[in-house]
Amino acid sequence: MDAHTPRTEAPGEETLTVLQRIELKDAKESFPKGDAEIFAVISGVGVDGQPKVTVRQLPFLTAANQPRTPNMDLVHWSDFASRYVNIHLFERDGDLDFNVLARTLVGSVGDLGSLIIPGAPSNTPGKDKARGPASESPTAPEGGDSVVRDISDAAAKVLAVASGRTAAALSLVSKIGDSVLDSMGTSWLKDDHDYVDSFYTIERGEYYKDRLGAARNAKVTLKPVAIG
Repeated sequence: MDAHTPRTEAPGEETLTVLQRIELKDAKESFPKGDAEIFAVISGVGVDGQPKVTVRQLPFLTAANQPRTPNMDLVHWSDFASRYVNIHLFERDGDLDFNVLARTLVGSVGDLGSLIIPGAPSNTPGKDKARGPASESPTAPEGGDSVVRDISDAAAKVLAVASGRTAAALSLVSKIGDSVLDSMGTSWLKDDHDYVDSFYTIERGEYYKDRLGAARNAKVTLKPVAIG
């Protein structure tokens, strides 16, 4: 497979992104504290059109300058509707409940609709213009039905953008990653969980060999694997 050609899933398949190899220049852990405890925060758009965050521990990655070849299933693409995800690496200091962390990071992202760049394509061109806002429609239902329809329409717009291979999709997922990093740096985290590196907009079905992170501290090889 060409390194820059994404793989197309067949019906019934699930695509994983497998972490074949990883190496750190700096594990961000001081000698007296012992081995590093690295974890990955994966962010994108979920199948419900809402922010999605998963956290994976990397217990084999305990020190710098020691390549590891875990062949670990890092990204399960069935969790995501977006064609892209971000992968942020951190070193844990102290106790951390990863379930609480994931929920907190999802909440920090906020409304995805506000992150979509103006003019991004919708999967239903002209629909909103023809119908108009629900508040202006003479046949719009009142109360809960109207709220449900508005939420559904907003989620559909997000999903239409996120699932594409477009600048709008890249922008949306990158902004989600920025929100995650901002939240990880806030004071709600009792201890200092050190930032290690980031891999923005990793694409579904794409192969990455010796990819350097944004901070040039981590190098990874990521391979798409289809199951089913």
